[in-house]
Amino acid sequence: MVSFYEQVYAVVRKIPPGKVTSYGRVAQMLWAPQAARAVGYALRNLRNLQHNPAYRDVPWQRVVSSTGVIRVASPGDKDPLQVELLRDEGVKVKAPDFKVDMKRFLWEGLDPDEIGELLEELEERFSEEHIQEEHTE
Repeated sequence: MVSFYEQVYAVVRKIPPGKVTSYGRVAQMLWAPQAARAVGYALRNLRNLQHNPAYRDVPWQRVVSSTGVIRVASPGDKDPLQVELLRDEGVKVKAPDFKVDMKRFLWEGLDPDEIGELLEELEERFSEEHIQEEHTE
């Protein structure tokens, strides 16, 4: 069984450059509409995985609050990393409140069929990796 965190990473990898989505939208795509906070925890967990090359391609910066606000760790930060990364992709982030225009930059997401296919592929990949690990032990 693929963990919820791995499912989040698979969906977030699909967000195109120059677009953003919300924690809640990711949760809804994964049929867990009450799990927006868990999506945030999954993305925060990427800090623990930063040395693992399998997770370097997760564009965590493309997930923001439903109102487009980027939460900053330290009030008064001039340009937090997330803001810099989004601006590099062409996303306009308004200062001083670090807000993205969700009407302009929102990625609507994947439809249920696409999510089903994505999760099926993810499950197959994890099953194959697990089988390979068993044979190498």
